[in-house]
Amino acid sequence: MITTNTPYASQAPANFHLVRRARLYELWKRSGPTPPIQSIDPPGQPGAILNCRVAPGSRLHRERGVAALMTEPVLAPGSSLSTGQTGTMSIALPPGRWELSAEYISYFSLDFQAEGRHWKMPAYSGRNGPWFAVGEITGHGVHSPVTVTATAGHPSPLSTSLVTAVSIYQIAATRVPDTRRIVPLRDACGKYVDWYRLS
Repeated sequence: MITTNTPYASQAPANFHLVRRARLYELWKRSGPTPPIQSIDPPGQPGAILNCRVAPGSRLHRERGVAALMTEPVLAPGSSLSTGQTGTMSIALPPGRWELSAEYISYFSLDFQAEGRHWKMPAYSGRNGPWFAVGEITGHGVHSPVTVTATAGHPSPLSTSLVTAVSIYQIAATRVPDTRRIVPLRDACGKYVDWYRLS
């Protein structure tokens, strides 16, 4: 199995083991049968808050089973850029360490900066939707947002593409370390649930 390298994703099943990590992707090997799990998250998100006041949460919290909890990620709007242009984004984070990911499409490289740190992201011109890990940042409280800048590179002289626009759709931050805690389903109400399994 090949996935993007972002922690802004559902946890791999327990029978999958990481074999190799590249700049944008990870290669996983499956060993044995995959245990059946279910999720409540909408498309494109790694999880969702389990609301036990309405369905399906009102039913699930009475079921026998377990749920995998994670710290709720933080999302912020992205930016649209042209060649050589710099855009500024802001993300409000609780104190602590967070891994920044980006959902983008660009025919040339992107330079991200935050808190004096710098990360160069390679071009990605595939379909909209995948998220890619950028780097680690530090949250200083929701009233002191972290400023993230992105600068669009220049196309190669050998490039035949006439596209000069870059779309950074969203940025996301996930808690470091990326831990998932297994609890009984009845204890998952109001928590951010990655997946659940009935027993």
